[in-house]
Formats: sequence, structure tokens, C-alpha cells
Amino acid sequence: MSRAIGTPVETAIKRYAAAHGFPFAERLPLAGSLDMGDVRLCQEVIVEAKGGKAAENASALQLERWLDETEKERVNAGAEIGLLVTKRKGVSGARAGAWDCHLTLATMRTILMLPPGPWPCVVLRLTFDSVLSLLAEAGLGSVDPVGRTL
Repeated sequence: MSRAIGTPVETAIKRYAAAHGFPFAERLPLAGSLDMGDVRLCQEVIVEAKGGKAAENASALQLERWLDETEKERVNAGAEIGLLVTKRKGVSGARAGAWDCHLTLATMRTILMLPPGPWPCVVLRLTFDSVLSLLAEAGLGSVDPVGRTL
């Protein structure tokens, strides 16, 4: 994604998250093959952001590829949870909470603190706002990346 598309999308995600329970959300610098995602919501959660027409019209295959990328970046970042957020057509950055948030069933298990087990490879799509609410209910968001509590 070009910087002209990426910067406003990442900024919208960071601002929305900061205003909705993740005050320490921050954009992350590019790191090449060791990229750690686009936005860190808190120590445990990173976001891979996608915008532009590619995101608005993404196929299921493209979403799978982006989720694979998200997983690699989650590992690079040492985070427990990796989310893929895609801009929705006709929905501005001011309403980034209404954008789509894609995650696997295994990631949802982690958020809900369910026991490990064999989880089918199922992709879920919720709004970014819904996932932020689930993360906050799980106790995430009130600690910054270096461990200071609000």
C-alpha cells in the first residue's frame, strides 16, 4: 500500500483506537522483512491496515494473504494478537470503528481467553469497534507498550 493511502488509514485506526479505550495506540515504523504491523494498540495487539480500492474490493483470497502477512507481523512484534483492518467503501476515517476487522477463530479464542484446542481455520469479520470492545473487556488497552498502567 502506498504511503498516500497507508498514512491516512493507519492514522484513522490509531486515532479511533486511542479515543475508544486504547490511549497508547501508536503507528509503527516500516521495518522491511521484520515489519511488526502498522499500528500497535497495546503491548499484546498489533493491527495490519489496508486501504484504498484494494481493501474496499478485496477477495477472500486476498484477505487470506493479508491475514498471513498479519500473522508474520504479529510474531515479529512479539504480540499475542494480530488484527487485519480494512477500510470500507464510503466510510471515512472519522468512522474507522465501522471498518472491517478480520481475524481467525484462533485469534478470537485468544481474545476470549478460551482454552487451547484444535480450532478450524475460520476467518471472522466484525467491525473494528466490536473487536476493540472485546479487547477492552479482556482487560487490554489500559497499559502502554512499556508497561505503565493508566
